[in-house]
Amino acid sequence: MESYLRNRKIDKICKCLSFGTIALLIVYMAVLTVLEKVSGTAAVMDFGYRSAVFIALWAVAAVSGLIHYFISAGHRAYAVSGIHIAFAFILAGALVTHLTGRQGSCTSGPEKSPGCSLTGIWRSAGFRFRSV
Repeated sequence: MESYLRNRKIDKICKCLSFGTIALLIVYMAVLTVLEKVSGTAAVMDFGYRSAVFIALWAVAAVSGLIHYFISAGHRAYAVSGIHIAFAFILAGALVTHLTGRQGSCTSGPEKSPGCSLTGIWRSAGFRFRSV
């Protein structure tokens, strides 16, 4: 019985923590959107989307959400389980990309040959788009 009550308490804490951090993230991203319009994308990217606070909020939301998902009792529809698991994979992929990825830019369009620049040197993909 004690284990059940402890799990219920952890479940309730994780549920509140998960939904609370998601609410904070929504407000945070709304503020960043307004700041981006005022001060430009570069400033917001450096001090907003790439900040430790933003990443920590996503981490807390993801971990507490997963704990709540696995502790809470009851049968879920396959679609509900699938979307929660997909969301966890998306967040894990975003974290791996953030930690191990290289910053650069890639373009594809009819006005310029498709390619990427990861080190400041443009490398063409070797083909062009054409209008159909």
